[in-house]
Amino acid sequence: MGTTNYNSAALSWAAFKAATGWEKHSPAPANPVFVSADDYHLQKDSPAIGAGINVGLTTDFTGKNYNNPPSIGAYEGNPVQNQGSTGHGMINIYPNPSFGQLTITREGSVSEEQKFRIINMAGKVMVNGLLNAGEKDSRLTLKIRGGLYIVQVLSGNSAAAEQKLLVLCN
Repeated sequence: MGTTNYNSAALSWAAFKAATGWEKHSPAPANPVFVSADDYHLQKDSPAIGAGINVGLTTDFTGKNYNNPPSIGAYEGNPVQNQGSTGHGMINIYPNPSFGQLTITREGSVSEEQKFRIINMAGKVMVNGLLNAGEKDSRLTLKIRGGLYIVQVLSGNSAAAEQKLLVLCN
């Protein structure tokens, strides 16, 4: 039996997948049609909506129940509309990256108290907190390890706005 040369320069990605049988489901869909380059919610016409395989997860990254079949990615169908060119909607976080001291600034009306949470990349909630009514800026001192996190401002139990946060080691 002969050997097959899988020289990456000689094979296209499609030919490599066909020859090896690897990654037969990737990338499918090739373009999931995200809201923006830094907002990974799916647009309403995304081919990734309802195109996933049930792997036993019950909720998406924001706590919304997955449909059956689920959407591909961290967020389930009926995606949010584009929230502006930054993709962060109604919050800004600075400094970002942070050494543990940061400020969350809310845009628009701040007449009500809102909950927020900081989630690690494994989906574990690391910090829960409140943003006081009437205050646009909330300063925080975090006691979490360095890493990449998602900061979510909640409306009820759903994420109303979110932004990535990089915490650097001290």
